[in-house]
Order: sequence, then structure tokens, then C-alpha cells
Amino acid sequence: MIEYLASPTTDLPSAWGTAGGAIVTAISVVVASVVGIRTLRAFERDSRDRSRPMVGAQLVRDPHPSERGAAYLLVRNYGQSVAYDVQVTFDPPMENVETRSGDDSYVPFMLSRYENPIANLMPGVDLRNLWFVPSGDADDQGDLLNDEPIPNVVTVTVRYSDTPNFWERAAHRYVDTFVLDMALLRGEVVVRHSDDHLGLHKRTTKALEQIAPAVQSTAKAIGKIEDYAKPEEVRVRERAERERRRAVVESRRQERQRRNNPTPEPANE
Repeated sequence: MIEYLASPTTDLPSAWGTAGGAIVTAISVVVASVVGIRTLRAFERDSRDRSRPMVGAQLVRDPHPSERGAAYLLVRNYGQSVAYDVQVTFDPPMENVETRSGDDSYVPFMLSRYENPIANLMPGVDLRNLWFVPSGDADDQGDLLNDEPIPNVVTVTVRYSDTPNFWERAAHRYVDTFVLDMALLRGEVVVRHSDDHLGLHKRTTKALEQIAPAVQSTAKAIGKIEDYAKPEEVRVRERAERERRRAVVESRRQERQRRNNPTPEPANE
């Protein structure tokens, strides 16, 4: 019987095939793990971003606008969770200097509010401070200047954390910067309607002011009628009460006069 001996390289193709499959499988596992970790981290980051605090700063018009309306600084937590250790700074820094009109400035109230970090700021809470008060002066473009010592453009930086103990490993510290420019508010066009809440309020106030003199006149006439229709015994009691009150007032006046100007005692001879 003739026997054929297998060559040492006879099983190499199958060996390489097995090893290649193992390598491909290992690479696939590694890639899948990396993708899974990235997906998990992205999901965690997206979930954190949707539930994180978001403290912003902006300028808003006076809720009752007019041709010479004021503007307010509004700092608000727009996020879904509490913001902790909220720090608000201004560039250029705010200074407590005189106003254009010479009146007291509102800047010290703002400096006092943001001098120290705010321990916590709930979602939806507004912090308002008067920012722009129109003065009687205007610039070269005809825009009214701010009576408050605040520049037209100010950068506000807000720093805050999503946990009360921001030094913990799981805590996240956020820093957001906002440029506040009064030119953005000046470019706003507001349309007022006579039937909106401001228009109705204005019309109601005007109508009440027109009615007020007639109401006062009617009240005086009613008072005269009531006084004329009083029984005689009521008139007597009222006159007696007026006389009693007048006597009490006079007695107190004389007593104060005696205390303030005591009569000197006669000297002993």
C-alpha cells in the first residue's frame, strides 16, 4: 500500500482562515465596543444637556413701552434644573458714578445683587435690574443717551454649576458669555393696538379721569343733602363732639407750651 504523507503546509489555508476570522471577530468586538461607548456617552451628554441649567442674560424693554421707554437687564435660568453658585460679572466693570441728570443711580443696586455668588437659581426665575433710563440728551444719530452710567455695549459673563458641591467629580461647571447691545432694542418696531391690554388700560384710565370730577361733585352734593336732612338732636350731638375735640386739642397745646416754657420760680428773699 502506498501512503501519502501530508505536507507541513497542507493545513496552512485553514489555519490562516481560522486566525483571520478570529482577528476580524476581535476587531468587530472592539469597534462595536467603541461605538457603544461613544453612543452611551453621546446619550448621556444629550440627556445632561436637556436637563442642565442654562442661565442667560439679555436686555428687555419695559413691559409698558412708550416712546421714551426704559430697558432692564434680565438674568434668568432658562434650563430644566437648579443652577448653583451663580456668578455674574460685567466687562467693562460697572462703576457707581453720577448720572447725566444728577439723580441717584440704580447701578449700586445691581452691584449689590451680583457682588457675591447666588447660592441657587430656580428654573424660570427672573432677576431684573434697571439698565437704561432715557435722558434728555441724544447722540449724533438722534438716539437718546442712557442717564445711567452704563455703556451701550457690555459683555456679561455668567458662571454656574449644576450641583451644589461643584468640586465633586460628577459636577459640571458652565461659563456663558453674552454681549448686550442697546442698538438691538433701538431697532425694534412695536405696533400697539387700541384693543390690547395696554390700549384698554389706557382707555379705561382716561375714562375714569374724566368721570372723577363728576363723582366728586356728586359726593359733595350728597353730603350737603345728608347734612340738611339730619335731625336736630343729631346736629346737637355733633356740635358737642366737635367742641369736646377742640377743647382736648387746646388743652394739649397749652400743656406742651407749659413744658416748653416753664414759669421761673420766684427768688427767695
